[in-house]
Amino acid sequence: MRIRRARVTPFALRLRAPLVTAHGCSEQRSGWLLELVADDGQTGLGEASPLAGFGLESLAEAGAALAVLARGVLGSDALCAGAGGLEELLTRAAAAAPAAPAARAALDSALHDLVARQAGCSVAAWLAARAGRFVVRDDANRDRNVGIKHESNFLAGLGLDAHGGGPA
Repeated sequence: MRIRRARVTPFALRLRAPLVTAHGCSEQRSGWLLELVADDGQTGLGEASPLAGFGLESLAEAGAALAVLARGVLGSDALCAGAGGLEELLTRAAAAAPAAPAARAALDSALHDLVARQAGCSVAAWLAARAGRFVVRDDANRDRNVGIKHESNFLAGLGLDAHGGGPA
């Protein structure tokens, strides 16, 4: 699964009530939406919405860093367990944008969303499978992590290898 397209889109949403902090008052939440599209049409979404006065980067800096990070993953195979895979992409992003944690978080979310969708499950289930657990819904419709005895069988059922990386 190679990433064939990346789109960074600005957004601004009006809050129901003003958000008042020691840094001022805000009536809207602004940020950037990252959409990664794989060659099979699957999409992964992430968002960067730094709060002025609370993070390392401004909204404009987050957008600029996110555009650079998005270009950097084009053509990559996030499911690959080796070079160019998910972990390497995130390591390269940390080196490329060390002062842009909101932008890196958007890329991290979009990559994980894309990989999980490729596996046919939620990000929570994909991460749980990598940790040797799986997610079930209880009677109150709450997520519950449940340990499993045969991790490799469960991962294979999700189409992942024993390390939670690429296809089994």
